[in-house]
Amino acid sequence: MSGIVRADVIDMRFFPGSLLLLALSYSFSFGAGTCQAQDKTQASGSNQEFVCAPYIKLAVAANPNTAPLVLAKLAKDNCDEVRKAVALNPSCPDDVRPALAEDTNQVVVEALLASSTPLKNDVLLKLSDSSEPKILESLAANPLTPGPLLNKLAHGKIQTEYLLLSLAKNRSTTPEVTNRLVKVGDRLVRTLLARQPRLSEQAYQELSDDGDLGVRAMVASNVSTPPRFLDNLAKDLHATVRVSVASNSSSWEGTLSKLVTDKRWEVRMEVARNLKTPKDSLKILAADKNDKVRWAVACNSSAPDAVLLTLAQDSNEMVRNATAANASATAPVLAKLAERAVKGGPENLALAQILAVRSDISADAMKALSKHESPLVRSALCANGQLTQEIAVALASDENSIVRASLASSKQVALEKVSSLLSEDKNEMVRIALAANKMTPQICLQTLARDTSSSVVRAVAGNTACSLEIVEMLISSGDPMVHRLILLRGAPGAKHPSDVVLTKMFSNANTLTRAYIASLSSVPQTILNDLANDKDSALRAVVAGNANLPDASLAVLSKDPSPLVRATLAANRACGNETLQILSQDQDEQVLMAVAANKKTPSDVLAKLAKDVRPEIRYAVACNASAPAVVLDQLASDSTIWLNTFSK
Repeated sequence: MSGIVRADVIDMRFFPGSLLLLALSYSFSFGAGTCQAQDKTQASGSNQEFVCAPYIKLAVAANPNTAPLVLAKLAKDNCDEVRKAVALNPSCPDDVRPALAEDTNQVVVEALLASSTPLKNDVLLKLSDSSEPKILESLAANPLTPGPLLNKLAHGKIQTEYLLLSLAKNRSTTPEVTNRLVKVGDRLVRTLLARQPRLSEQAYQELSDDGDLGVRAMVASNVSTPPRFLDNLAKDLHATVRVSVASNSSSWEGTLSKLVTDKRWEVRMEVARNLKTPKDSLKILAADKNDKVRWAVACNSSAPDAVLLTLAQDSNEMVRNATAANASATAPVLAKLAERAVKGGPENLALAQILAVRSDISADAMKALSKHESPLVRSALCANGQLTQEIAVALASDENSIVRASLASSKQVALEKVSSLLSEDKNEMVRIALAANKMTPQICLQTLARDTSSSVVRAVAGNTACSLEIVEMLISSGDPMVHRLILLRGAPGAKHPSDVVLTKMFSNANTLTRAYIASLSSVPQTILNDLANDKDSALRAVVAGNANLPDASLAVLSKDPSPLVRATLAANRACGNETLQILSQDQDEQVLMAVAANKKTPSDVLAKLAKDVRPEIRYAVACNASAPAVVLDQLASDSTIWLNTFSK
């Protein structure tokens, strides 16, 4: 078949809404090509171009189900884009690839390298002789390229920056290649290599002695750098390099001890943060004149208890707060900090909040913080998993609603007395937080499901922990938002409505809710049958895409007066052979295109559609991964060209 089809022949019909886009499982958006047989014309005053191309033949060339002999034939096609599609095809035969590797069009060769199927060594060797930089760069970046070939590229005549970068990043690069790259690579290449974990001793030595500050700083921060090189870099004249050594967890303890007396506070701070820093060094740094250095010691979980106890009494607020947040802080340290925190004042507010969320503070400290002047501290305390019932009950009656709402969001609501108090709270925000909490007892959720506030009831509806009994109670509310929240509950373990509940909801639901029900994977057949006969064509289109349609619904929808409904059904893989046979005789192009694209369509139907006079239908068959080889063989000779537009 040949000829040119006008673009308006394949124009998609307009239907209400965007349901067709959701229903059809195929795409007809074609990319721009450089095909010799194609023609490009720029629209006047537009940023679009009209493209003529043999899209059916292109689809066959890209289809992984196409027979090897057909792909071999298409690999010799005059159209560059067809040969490119063959090169990208994961089913491209090995005996075809050597010829494609020598293709005169660089785009075809690049496609061969981009294929998901690994190339044989003989093809890679052929490609390594290319004079095109982009081909060589792609080879250098390919982790499947053998080491000897990577070495050949590293010593080749073409040495672009991107090629060297690709070699440096390639996980298959050999030590021989990296040893060369650290000498001939530019600053960017050497900086990249300095971060790699698999360098040779020689490479680390070269990079440690590099004249570029950035390269030395990068190798100094690399945890794979041997400690002896780090020890030498600790003497570097530039503080940036010494900072990297100080933060490196591979540095020797002796190296870190030397840096304790460094003149730059940035270096000492990194030593103070390093978990490998010796305890006696941390003790020295805890007395440093610089606040940031002492703060770094306070953050270090390796800091000994005596050091943290000293820092708990530091004059700097930032240091004290860091000590409070340190997971290694012991009871005596926390007690010392709590003494200051309970005194109140803006300078101790952050400290009190940090301590309030720590589960290892003493019961006395918790009790004191529950009476703190700031509601921010009391709110933070509500999140503490070790709260006693006495404190939780007291907080449930807190004068501040934000505190009570925080408690309603915590696991303390599992305590019956606490949840009972909060469920009767006059503040709507508190009840909403309680209704949304998965830890809230079921008896409490039942009470909240009858709340006078619609926001509270909706919060219960969205709570995936509420029982089916409560869900059934909520259905009777008649609130469309409640219905929708119940239908959208998809969290693992959520109790989904039963068939009885769905049927009850469906009888009183509005159009949007009925559409949600129609799209569910598990819907009673009676509902699906009702929707298949609904007077609203949009609802019928939604249910036509349901993967669990019963035979009765399939029969009704296959004869629906709306082309949108029939096209949606034709794209549904739940359709059986009988339904697809019926739809294949439809007069509407969109329906036939959907049948042609459906992977469940029988081979004889696809064979018939492959002979259709409309090229867009034949194209859909060519794109179908389930199309039989004999059909694809037939379409491989289809050189029909038509116009398509694309944005520049």
